[in-house]
Amino acid sequence: MVKSLINIRYDLSGAQKRQLTTHNIAVVLIDVMRKHIGQNKGITRGELFKKIFLKTEEDSLADWLRWEFVKKAMNYCRKRTLCFITPMRDGREWTYFVVKDEDDADEYCKVIDNTIKNMRKMQRRSQRAAEENWYKQKNWLAAPPEVIDVKTKQIKY
Repeated sequence: MVKSLINIRYDLSGAQKRQLTTHNIAVVLIDVMRKHIGQNKGITRGELFKKIFLKTEEDSLADWLRWEFVKKAMNYCRKRTLCFITPMRDGREWTYFVVKDEDDADEYCKVIDNTIKNMRKMQRRSQRAAEENWYKQKNWLAAPPEVIDVKTKQIKY
């Protein structure tokens, strides 16, 4: 069994050793996720990061990029393998697990529904940008009214 990306890297040659490919991460991810089947056996983002990269995730651009590759690898697994990994928001933290039953599948559907809702919001915003000619504004950093909190006068994130 593959224990980490370190093991895979020894089998690669030349420029491949310097690359973290989606496929390489997916191989390790599948191995890790064999122990996390169903919601009750989920793994947190931090734990998953540590098992894949053998290091604690830091607040750095490099680790942010590593996590982006992990997300791509999860998508790769969902599309090209029988390992269907789903995220689930657990309070302030995300947990990840392999879908085992209908309830697990419903959790994935909730995440997708929320993503679709946010995409629809951005569709409406793009239409508004076109209608109101936002490109003509001098200050492109100015926030449109709907993203400013009326009470605090701060930008909503």
